[in-house]
Amino acid sequence: MNQAYLQSTTSMHVEKVKKSITDAERAARAVEDHLETMYSDTDNAAASVPSVVKDSILLTPTRSYEERYLLDSVWEMIRHNENIMGAGVFFEPNAFQENLPEYAMYLGRDNGDENKRFFKFLEYKFYGNGGEEYYTKASTEKKSFVVDPFVSSITGRNHLSYLVVPILHNDEFKGLSLWIMNVKMFNALGKDKSGEGAKTFYDVINHDGKFVYSSNPEAVGKNLSDYVGVDNFKNNIQSQFDKNEIFHVIDKYRVRYFAPLSIYGTNWYVQSAMSLDIYNAGKKQLSLTLVMAEVVGFILIQLVIFLTLRKSLQPLGKLAKESDKIADGDFNIAITYPYRDEIGKLIQSFNRIIERFTYVVSDLQKKLGAFSSGDFGEELTEDENYKGDFRPILVSFAGNLEEPEQYVKERADFFFRSDEQCRTG
Repeated sequence: MNQAYLQSTTSMHVEKVKKSITDAERAARAVEDHLETMYSDTDNAAASVPSVVKDSILLTPTRSYEERYLLDSVWEMIRHNENIMGAGVFFEPNAFQENLPEYAMYLGRDNGDENKRFFKFLEYKFYGNGGEEYYTKASTEKKSFVVDPFVSSITGRNHLSYLVVPILHNDEFKGLSLWIMNVKMFNALGKDKSGEGAKTFYDVINHDGKFVYSSNPEAVGKNLSDYVGVDNFKNNIQSQFDKNEIFHVIDKYRVRYFAPLSIYGTNWYVQSAMSLDIYNAGKKQLSLTLVMAEVVGFILIQLVIFLTLRKSLQPLGKLAKESDKIADGDFNIAITYPYRDEIGKLIQSFNRIIERFTYVVSDLQKKLGAFSSGDFGEELTEDENYKGDFRPILVSFAGNLEEPEQYVKERADFFFRSDEQCRTG
């Protein structure tokens, strides 16, 4: 249960992080595309318009328009995306305008007010000629990347990271746009009780194990190896990173799931770590549920068997009751059963017995009634209903009637002869 939860949650968090950074990347691409159009046009006008960013700098009318466009468009992107804390557009010498040795702007929220902006001019020495490592890397590699979190030299705050997107024209490095990502970006990963005693942590770490983000404030600025041990981290965790697939490890205190997060060549890993007591509680709960299900299932099966047998044997109970009637001389019995199973065969046999008894009793009553009326002409012929143990009854009955019939004949002959002698005198 918890295993599936951790795996799915870790994968889901990867997508959340990608979406947040992708939003910033779209904003950077919009700036890059606009500047590509600017570089495609020739600008030979005289510089006569004071810069909004630094009024001592004069810009051509075209570049003055581009400056206002950058200020407004970049600000709108910051204002409508809470994950972007600030952004800057930095140019190489003479890259924004001919004969302009340095030009760079940085924008952000004024004292955190999301509806009020501030901007400032940055000198080239601040970022160029080795001033910032990310600028040097962008100028040589000419591709986008994400910088691990560090204290910003621009704002003085410990932000999540920088998204760096180079500005190129005909493969010539003209500068870059820098997007500072707010730590709020990872709040969607979830939070738990702070401190190492928390039940579940959601973290983003780099390849070296440094925490890029953690729902545990105590982990910020630390390394995962501080919690799991250096050897355990290198042998069981870091060695799995290059496989670029979800995996998990179990240490003394926690179950840790890791999922790769690759953004513009920067490899991060999303971790979901759950304490063993919570993780095993899910297994125990599942085991208990299965045991309870088995017990309930067993009881239900026994109940079904009991009810089925009770229903099946109910005709036998009726049969026993009707048998008691036979013992009391009551043959007015009729038992019905719709099925042709063994019980059905038994009831059919029982009904045939009742029919045979009823016939024999009725037949004997008829014969005895005739004899009691002096009718000795009643024939005692063979009858197929008198089978087995019933046959001796018929034979015995016929034998017992022979002597009364002979006696009657003899007495009749005697009276007949006596009558004739009286008449002849």
